[in-house]
Amino acid sequence: MFASALMVGAIMVLQSIVGLAQEEGRAGFALTMGSQVLVGRPGSTVESSVTIVTEGTKEATRYEILALDLGQTPMGTTVPVERGQGARSCASWIRIADRVEIPAGESRTVPFSINLPGDARGGYYAYLQVRHVVDRPAGERLVIMVQPTLSAKVEVEVPGRNPMELGVTGLSLDPAPEQGAYGLIVEVKNQGYVKASLEGDILLYERRGSFPVRARIPMDALGRPHSIYPGLSCQLRCSFDTPPRPGDYRAEVRLLMARQWRTKSAFEISIPRAGSTAGPAQALGRSEFDIDVEVSPDYVEVMLPPGATRKVSIRVQNRDTLTVEARASVAKVVQEANGFLTYADIVDPAKQWVHVSPAEWSLGPRSTKNVLLEITSPETELETATQCAVRILATAGTDEANWLSEADLGVPVIAVPPGASPPELEISGLKVLGPGDERNPTAAVLSVRNRGGRTAKLAGKVILERASNAQLIQTMNISQMMGLILPPGVERVFSVPFPYLDKDEFRLRAEVSVAGQPKSARQAAVSFFSGVGPK
Repeated sequence: MFASALMVGAIMVLQSIVGLAQEEGRAGFALTMGSQVLVGRPGSTVESSVTIVTEGTKEATRYEILALDLGQTPMGTTVPVERGQGARSCASWIRIADRVEIPAGESRTVPFSINLPGDARGGYYAYLQVRHVVDRPAGERLVIMVQPTLSAKVEVEVPGRNPMELGVTGLSLDPAPEQGAYGLIVEVKNQGYVKASLEGDILLYERRGSFPVRARIPMDALGRPHSIYPGLSCQLRCSFDTPPRPGDYRAEVRLLMARQWRTKSAFEISIPRAGSTAGPAQALGRSEFDIDVEVSPDYVEVMLPPGATRKVSIRVQNRDTLTVEARASVAKVVQEANGFLTYADIVDPAKQWVHVSPAEWSLGPRSTKNVLLEITSPETELETATQCAVRILATAGTDEANWLSEADLGVPVIAVPPGASPPELEISGLKVLGPGDERNPTAAVLSVRNRGGRTAKLAGKVILERASNAQLIQTMNISQMMGLILPPGVERVFSVPFPYLDKDEFRLRAEVSVAGQPKSARQAAVSFFSGVGPK
């Protein structure tokens, strides 16, 4: 479950669609609907239109328009369904002409309105389905009728605090593994009031202290996170980065919202040997990362000669109204290219070069605790930076829905050799991500490497504008994204989603710098592309 209240303006989103339905050698039609933002408070009426463009016609054509519910396939694709079968529906509130006739070679803009009830809250969804009505030829007793159909998605949101709630309802092994390697199928349901983007991963731990095997929750065909609509669910196949060996595992499904980890659901699952069958996964519990706990600073960097020891404090602040039980441990950490953090506690004291005191404590409401780190440099001189993390796990009991309230935070600890050079950023890549040359690009992909000898905290932005007149379309700040701490030698890849683009030429500019350093240290890059796909 996500339990995060977002302030959402009163908007009506009409998915930008350019569709074409046509039989070979016959007349066809196109359906367009532009993206719009309209004021629509509870009890008000919002208005818009859909345009039908005829193509190849020599006589007038007739069309039937239906307002249907929005449904979702198990794999997450949205489809029109009969009323009463879909997500929070606004189909019955839509007022639109049910039949239109269009003269040959012309187009028709058909207005429609949506009457929002006085108690409307959150998001409501529907499809407008337009069907070309084809008459049976006179005198023919038996004929196969083909009636092309196109659909346009309608989404309405009203103002207020709209909770977004995603919950993992099941986890199982993929019954048809690819190339002999097992995957996982995760089922997620949206129990909130608005649609939510599904991002996250699944970690498989074989034992405490082992580094987990990771499976990614996939993106959709356009390279974007799957959207799950209220009251609906989807089942997605997740592939492992490295196939796990047979055995018993603890699986943790982590979901994000607004680039922050929000929930974790734990299961017991077995990976069978070849030729054998595994039983279903058993749910162990679920946590929501909803405790307001902060740790500062963002990272700790020390420069020590061989064998030297230094003591550093980090500050853990409980900004919540609940008492939390906290535990600190030293962990191996991997920060994936997309910024996701994966931890595994270091159990063997001989392998720890950072020691934490205290290891466990209670933290009252609105209170702070200083945690002491004793950092010892290896006896041999460091040639490159060495990294681990101090992991802070805080819990505060369960709520009425049996969700454990939790915070899972980490502070990277980086040891660098004496005399290490300052951080030096390099933009190693700037491109657009698109599903193909005939489809719109969906995101900017920015790659940044730290070529220096000390740690950098990244700041910057990606700017999208028209190439012809420098018209600003979108400024995308990366300061709220994950993975902004770049140890020496580390490259990070950031994916920033685009709005819908037309067929013009565009310019993509990236500017990055080390937070706190002069602007003279800023790096920049420029890339050009077309709205119908990357060049």
